Amino acid sequence: SSLSSLTGTEQGIQAAEGGKASTWRALLRKLMERKSPLPAFTKCVKNNVLPLREDRNLGFRGGVKNKTLTSSTIHQLNMKGGGTQHRRVLIKNPPLLPPVLDYSGCPKTQRFRTPYELTPCRKAAFTLAEVLITLGIIGIVAAMTLPALIQKNNNRVVETRLMKFYSAINQAILMAEKDYGDKTYWYEDLRGAELDEDGNIIEGSSEAEKWFNKYLKPYLKVTRTDTLSDGSLIVYFADGSALRPAAEFTRDWYFYPGDPNKCIAKYGIFYKNSVGICMFAFNFYPRSPLAAWRYHYRKGMEPYKASWDGDIKKLYEGSTFSCKTGNRLYCTAIIQENGWKIPDDYPYKVSY
Repeated sequence: SSLSSLTGTEQGIQAAEGGKASTWRALLRKLMERKSPLPAFTKCVKNNVLPLREDRNLGFRGGVKNKTLTSSTIHQLNMKGGGTQHRRVLIKNPPLLPPVLDYSGCPKTQRFRTPYELTPCRKAAFTLAEVLITLGIIGIVAAMTLPALIQKNNNRVVETRLMKFYSAINQAILMAEKDYGDKTYWYEDLRGAELDEDGNIIEGSSEAEKWFNKYLKPYLKVTRTDTLSDGSLIVYFADGSALRPAAEFTRDWYFYPGDPNKCIAKYGIFYKNSVGICMFAFNFYPRSPLAAWRYHYRKGMEPYKASWDGDIKKLYEGSTFSCKTGNRLYCTAIIQENGWKIPDDYPYKVSY
């Protein structure tokens, strides 16, 4: 029950009572070379001891648990701190030695900050202020970058579905020509459903629906059809997009790359507010040889280009149908002329 119980050798007592520094060094070197270091040098738990050096006193955190070495050389000092009783053994005139601490067996949360402190190390962690500042920075960066990423995704979806629809609808027209002959013969400019005095749709009155069901529907992947409140036909496709003609005639068609109900709920049923954003204008009018219809004469369903003179700038502004300054029917043509890619100078943020 003396210091020998700590070191496992009588040399510990000699060293503790003022022996030569070389004896201590040899002892500590021997201890450190052992395959299983003593618990006193490897653990920081409450009931073990860990040597540390403070000034010229060699202290032991945890003490030797009420065991006295010699009354002439050692006394015990009880200190209370951090909620745990600490015992500290002081040795008179110990040799000046650097602290030898082996933390290999210590839990990280119980290590000392330095060899000269009695309080155990705290596990490294961020303060609340640092966490809040970091979260604030992340929030600012997210607020700056997320809208651009979302818009980029919207552009990609709209571009893909516009190109897909353009290919599918014109393929359907070509297949209809094989069955019914040239499109200029079977094309008709027809109205949608009629409404009664109360504004209710009269079932079976839509000539546009009858024409579409005969000539185009068999060649498209249509999930269902419906009639909107203005009497216009609306056709839903398998990929979630939709198509409808104008209520008054079947020359003007409007394509929705996404849910049409969402677009209509936000912008209304009329094209003026939503075209170029969540709805895109096409035209199918293969009969007229007039100059105003030269981009549609004997063609399939093309982006709206009526009265266009071929000047790209007119697609943006300078015309009744311009995308930026007119009624926006030319917006689809801008995307087509750019290889079905929404250009950087496109005046609106598209959605689906």
